[in-house]
Amino acid sequence: MVLHIYKGYYMTGPVEELKERIAEVVSDADQLGSEISDYLAKARWINDRADNKSASPLGLGIDESPYGEEVARLEGVPEAVSSAAEALRSLLPTSENLQQVEDEMYRLKEVVDDAASTLDDLTPIDE
Repeated sequence: MVLHIYKGYYMTGPVEELKERIAEVVSDADQLGSEISDYLAKARWINDRADNKSASPLGLGIDESPYGEEVARLEGVPEAVSSAAEALRSLLPTSENLQQVEDEMYRLKEVVDDAASTLDDLTPIDE
């Protein structure tokens, strides 16, 4: 049996390694969720200000809003990231289910990575 030292604790084998990877993805998902929520709050605030200044009684459309497309692209993304993080937290790897849990972790990590990619593609908000 191979023992690993992690943050002062001795850990053994692939089950613990997978638990560590899952914890890292959960941490990334939580941080990303906060970043997306912050971005959306700022973008919506800017859009609302522009909408209030608009001469049109109907307000501005997505194309005319400063961050209309960005808000539209992030629709549902915070919920998807949060859902992925919760699903990751519920994964309980054992030596018997190691491959299935690892496959599910990678599937959920893809949700987080796709959300990160979407956020990276958006117009930065100048403050």
